[in-house]
Amino acid sequence: MVSQIFDASIVGRFQPFHNGHLKAVLSILENESTLLIIVGSSQESATDKNPFDYETRERMIIETLNLENVDLNRVQVVPLPDIHDDTKWVQYLIDSVPNFKVMYTGSDETKNLFLQYSDIPVKRVEFLDGVSGTLVRQKMQSGESVEMLIPNSVYHLLD
Repeated sequence: MVSQIFDASIVGRFQPFHNGHLKAVLSILENESTLLIIVGSSQESATDKNPFDYETRERMIIETLNLENVDLNRVQVVPLPDIHDDTKWVQYLIDSVPNFKVMYTGSDETKNLFLQYSDIPVKRVEFLDGVSGTLVRQKMQSGESVEMLIPNSVYHLLD
């Protein structure tokens, strides 16, 4: 059996999946036929930095894309536990997930690691200004509304 090779990939913790992530994923899918969404630090949960387990994050992504009328046959979400070693992380990622042709990222750190440790092309993807997982988590922890920062499906999942 031949395993699928995805046209593109994006990696993130998605803690939680917010409107910036959604914009990035939809933008990638405008240009690529298939997308591998890699949920990093998948073993982490119940901490301030990583409050949601992998299954919850996967559900956030799938439910949101479904409501956005994305053909879910074009997307696969996979977990990737963190190894906490930047020098080995890129090869570990490549060895751990299905094959892909290009890595999309909004992170200079991820871009630089891929350029240094692999020959996989890297393309920049833009997120929304003023939206980050850190901001969403801080607002959630202080009891502030995050409704404008996350997709409705994520908001209702967390409600």
